[in-house]
Amino acid sequence: MRGGRSAVAWTCLPALILGFLSGAAAPAAARDKPLSLHTVLDSLRIASGVPAMAAAVVVQGHVIASGCAGVRVAGGKDSLKNGDPFHIGSCTKSMTAYMIARLVEQGKLRWSTTVGEIFPELRSAMRPEYAGVRLDQLLCHRGGIPPYTDLPDDTLLALNRAGSDAVEVRRAFVTRVLREPPVHEADAAYTYSNAGYTVAAVMAERATGRAWEDLMHWQVFAPLGMKSAGFGWPAVPLGHRTTFGHWCDTTGAVHAVARDHPYRLGAVLAPGGDVHANIGDLARWMRFNLYGAVHRTGGVDDSTWRRLQTDPDGAAKGYAMGWQVIAVSDSETALFHDGTAGTFYTRMVIFPKRDRAVVIAANAGSPCGEHACEDALGVVMAEVRRELGPIR
Repeated sequence: MRGGRSAVAWTCLPALILGFLSGAAAPAAARDKPLSLHTVLDSLRIASGVPAMAAAVVVQGHVIASGCAGVRVAGGKDSLKNGDPFHIGSCTKSMTAYMIARLVEQGKLRWSTTVGEIFPELRSAMRPEYAGVRLDQLLCHRGGIPPYTDLPDDTLLALNRAGSDAVEVRRAFVTRVLREPPVHEADAAYTYSNAGYTVAAVMAERATGRAWEDLMHWQVFAPLGMKSAGFGWPAVPLGHRTTFGHWCDTTGAVHAVARDHPYRLGAVLAPGGDVHANIGDLARWMRFNLYGAVHRTGGVDDSTWRRLQTDPDGAAKGYAMGWQVIAVSDSETALFHDGTAGTFYTRMVIFPKRDRAVVIAANAGSPCGEHACEDALGVVMAEVRRELGPIR
């Protein structure tokens, strides 16, 4: 598997976000439309060697800046459009966690629902350590589930062929995973696990009788108006006239991933990393989560927002549900996540205390896509301040 993990940059992140924190623009309520980021993104993507980039900035409930630049596929002439989607990798986790939170509030699951409780037929086959693992522990990476962050392509292909449909594939995967030794005791310090999110998603499927894909449309995409949101590499379901992903080699050269290339995350790891959406819908997602972080309302109730966005141990440097918790200073934390499955790169950051958020995406994986997103965080905000001025 070519880069199946979220890029976790604990050490260097505080330095990377200093440009973002040094100021922001006034809310765009009085503006006819957000500031276009096309020019600055075009310079960034050329400097980084990625074919295309997109970004959006949210301040106090308003998308104050947004845009995209580049081409859909390296060497092509088709310009990227605002409606073209990007694959967001592990940034999917915050969406899956929110979907499950909705199910909990609707009484279809409990945070305390255990693996053994929902899969009684697997109790005799699963490792005994997993029987008491709770749903909330899985979403905070504290269930001890093996990570499944770096798989050979042939293994991934085989896992995705283990059933006749997505639900059956995931069910077979969960049966396999629960027979493997845990990486630590439940509720110990978190260990990042893509497989843990698949286990949580299959628990939701069992509780509702609906596929994870349907649940995501029903509980997340449709209510938020995220019409471009879907699953898998964008070019596969949407055709040639949309965004292609690219591998980036050690020389910095990018190579487009053909629509018929066999590499896919597929159903088996989809709940932790296989959503795509355009920059407008990613901005909607960021605005929604920022509002929840600041006002603790909208979509789910106050206690649920706190659970989704707070490390369960209260750590200033930890993991909530689909969000890393980053200590920006002694008195401030941010919510952060990177996402990549090797051919795209996405970065999402929320600063609740400052009521602002940003999302940046590139259609190339590491290292060039990662570097492009890192550079863009400060450069985009400098452009916003230059054009719109400081907060009133």
